[in-house]
Amino acid sequence: MTLATLASIRDLGLRCPQDVALIGFDDHPWAQVTNPTISVVRQPARELGRVAARMLCSRMDNEPIEESTVLLACELVLRESCCVAH
Repeated sequence: MTLATLASIRDLGLRCPQDVALIGFDDHPWAQVTNPTISVVRQPARELGRVAARMLCSRMDNEPIEESTVLLACELVLRESCCVAH
């Protein structure tokens, strides 16, 4: 969605970040090579996978699972798409 949003900004004749600031979600490798480089919210993908796998294994083993909310720390990575040079 971030790339599509960047393309739409350009299609509308706007400039990023001069007219519109942009922050994406997930820190894909291409976010650092676009022009401008894209600010992102980086999520802990490995930890997310670990937690999901542990919950799935418990479910497959018919272990009781309490409903819960799992909060994982995210990181804001500011780059040029928010007028911040890295």
